[in-house]
Amino acid sequence: MRFWPPGVQAVTDGVPIRRLIGYDAGNRDQVRGAVKPRPNFHYAYPLQLWGLDREACETVIKDAGLPNPGKSACTFCPTCKPHELLDLARQYPDLAARAVAMEDNAQPKLRRIQGLWHHETAERFRVGSRNGPQVCRCKKAVI
Repeated sequence: MRFWPPGVQAVTDGVPIRRLIGYDAGNRDQVRGAVKPRPNFHYAYPLQLWGLDREACETVIKDAGLPNPGKSACTFCPTCKPHELLDLARQYPDLAARAVAMEDNAQPKLRRIQGLWHHETAERFRVGSRNGPQVCRCKKAVI
């Protein structure tokens, strides 16, 4: 946000930034709770507002003639679970490499945590894990 010119301009102008959170209206997402309020941001939960649970979301997507995208999240989402990062490396090695590069770039500025996911992402993609294909230590290929 601090480096995205339209966002910086909006904050400078006192215009709140709207963030849309993809929590659905199902029981699992209902227990998550709201994102912690922050100055300059307004959070909205459109899937909950529209009453769409995961099954309804899949139906809307199917009816639109689109393939089921699976779980959606930013490829660098700090709430990714280890198996989701491994799936990312298997299915989208280029995006996994970008997530690791993002963490490498942030590393000099991190003070309280090891990595963007509270543990180094490269460690989660460690060679030799029992969880299937991994990004190699050079962070350039899935093995």
